[in-house]
Amino acid sequence: LRADLNAALGAAEGGLVLFCADAPAVANASLARLRVYAGERLGLLDPAAWAFTWVVDFPMFEYDAEEGRYYAMHHPFTSPRAED
Repeated sequence: LRADLNAALGAAEGGLVLFCADAPAVANASLARLRVYAGERLGLLDPAAWAFTWVVDFPMFEYDAEEGRYYAMHHPFTSPRAED
């Protein structure tokens, strides 16, 4: 089983494969925090570096299980203020 997983995932000796199973929001938040933690512990983050990204496909809605409905994640009709 291990050899099959390694081959399917392209894992090599010394690599790390993580699995996380939960609701998408919980799994994403967990793995994101783990990524930041590992980056900090391994000295891979440069707090002085600027790394800009241009995100064009923000999710519009997110499901709130407690309220049983979707709500807007990002307001589609906002933009930076000229004064800023």
